[in-house]
Amino acid sequence: MFGEFIWWQGVVEDRIDPLKLGRCRVRILGYHTDNKVDGVGIPTEHLPWATPSQPITSAAMNGIGTTPMGPVEGTWVFGFFRDGKNAQEPVMMATFGGIPETKPNSTLGFNDPNDKYPQSASLVLAPWAAGLDEPDTNRLAVADTTKEHPVIEEKKKARKSNATDIPIANQKYQAKWTEPEVPYAAEYPSNHVRQSESGHIEEWDDTTDKERIHTYHKSGSFKEVHPDGTTVHKIVGDNYTVVSTSGGEAKDDFVHITGSCNITIDANATWYVKGNVEQQIDGNWNIVCNGTKTEYVKKAVKETYDDTKTEQVTSTVSETYNSSKTETVAGSVSESYNSTQTTNVSSALTITGSTIDLN
Repeated sequence: MFGEFIWWQGVVEDRIDPLKLGRCRVRILGYHTDNKVDGVGIPTEHLPWATPSQPITSAAMNGIGTTPMGPVEGTWVFGFFRDGKNAQEPVMMATFGGIPETKPNSTLGFNDPNDKYPQSASLVLAPWAAGLDEPDTNRLAVADTTKEHPVIEEKKKARKSNATDIPIANQKYQAKWTEPEVPYAAEYPSNHVRQSESGHIEEWDDTTDKERIHTYHKSGSFKEVHPDGTTVHKIVGDNYTVVSTSGGEAKDDFVHITGSCNITIDANATWYVKGNVEQQIDGNWNIVCNGTKTEYVKKAVKETYDDTKTEQVTSTVSETYNSSKTETVAGSVSESYNSTQTTNVSSALTITGSTIDLN
C-alpha cells in the first residue's frame, strides 16, 4: 500500500468540507476527466476529498496551530496518494499559480463550478484580486506601476479627505499637522504579501531602504510601520482600549513620549477618573476648546501655581458657590472694571484694611 509514492496535480472544485477539516474536492489530472455529467463523467460532488497537509510549525491538534484553509474553487494544487496505487486518499501538499488568460467554462471540470475564480478585470476592485492576463501573484508584490493595487489609491484618498491640515492647540490656532504620505515603494521580489478573499491584507516589505510592515482591514482601518519607524494607525470606526485582567483586577498603563504630543478632537472629550488626578507640566500647556468646557469634581480641588496665572474671558463669567469661599492673597490684588459692578450681600459685609480708599 505504501510501497509507491504517487504524485498528482489537480483543481479544487469544492471546499465546503462537512467535517470542517479543511479538505477539498479535487479533480485530478490523469484520474478524472473534465466531463461532469453523472454516468458519463464524474460530478463535482462525487470527487474524493483531499486532506490538507500542514507545516511542521502547525500542531494540527485540538485547535492548536494554523487553520488549514486557503485554496478556493479553481485553485491548482498538487500532492500524493497516501494509499498508493489505490488512489482513493489524496493529500494536498501545496498550491501553485499561473497567468489565467480567459474566464473558464464552469460546466466543465478542472474549473471553479461557481464561475467566480479566476476573476476578470471588472471584479478587480472587490475583492481586490489580480485580474486576467496577469500573474496570480498579488499586485502589491508584483509592484507593476501600470497595474497598481487599488488599496494604494484608497489610502491616498482617505489621507487627503480627512488626515491633512489638522490643527494643533495653540492661542493663534495656526499650527497644523498632516498624516505622512503612503510609503509604498515595493520592488519585486522583496514584498511578501498575504491577502484574504474579502480584501484583508498583510505586507512584510523587505525592499532595500523602503522596508515596511502593513496590516489593512477591508473597511479602511490599517496600521503601517514606515521605513524610518514612523507608524500610522488609522481607525475607520470606533476604537476601544481596555487594560485589565479577565477577573477585573486593576492593571496599569504606561505611555512615554520623548517628543511633543498633539491631540485634536473634532467632537467632545470626556474624562471620568474614579481616583486622584495628578498633572505635572514642566513646560507650556496649550488647550484650545471650541465648544463648552465642563468640569465636574466630586471631591476637593487644589491648584498650586509657582508662577503667574492669567485668565482672560471675553464674555460673561458666572460663579456660584453653595458654601463658603475663602481667598488668601499674599501680595497685592488689582481689579479693574470697565463698566458697572454690583455687589449684593444678603448678610453682613466686613472690609478690613489699614487704609481704605473709596472714590
